[in-house]
Amino acid sequence: PRPASQPETRAETAPRPRRHHRHQDPEEVRQWLEETYPAIERRAAREGATIFWGDELGVAADEHPGYGYAREGQAATVEVPEPHIRVNQLAAVSNRGQVRFMTYTGTMNAALFLVFLGRFLRSTVGKVFLYLFSASKRLYRYTAQVEWMKFLEN
Repeated sequence: PRPASQPETRAETAPRPRRHHRHQDPEEVRQWLEETYPAIERRAAREGATIFWGDELGVAADEHPGYGYAREGQAATVEVPEPHIRVNQLAAVSNRGQVRFMTYTGTMNAALFLVFLGRFLRSTVGKVFLYLFSASKRLYRYTAQVEWMKFLEN
């Protein structure tokens, strides 16, 4: 037992929490790995296509780890540059490591996405399958993109 005059101490750390999708469905993951993706791979091989995986990301000059340290009794602070500097990127990576990307500032919209698609197609040879992740959640509803895709099908 500790003496009454000795304060209780404990070691604490400030780890960042692990990130994962909280609504991930194990059955959907199994289906993707065992059924959906193998079918995509077989079709791409049959048609001589290259599979690309696309996603968007953003970085800021004032990104910080989400926690800080300070002397006891003082608030932890992080200095940020003025003005706020942020750059975004839309990228596609093939299973063989081929990379196509476009950097931009501002917000992704249909017109900007069509610019990326045009550049992407001009820089590739042969048939491609492009699967989009987070970008597709927002971009699927853009009429211009849908019309452009219909045009390509013809």
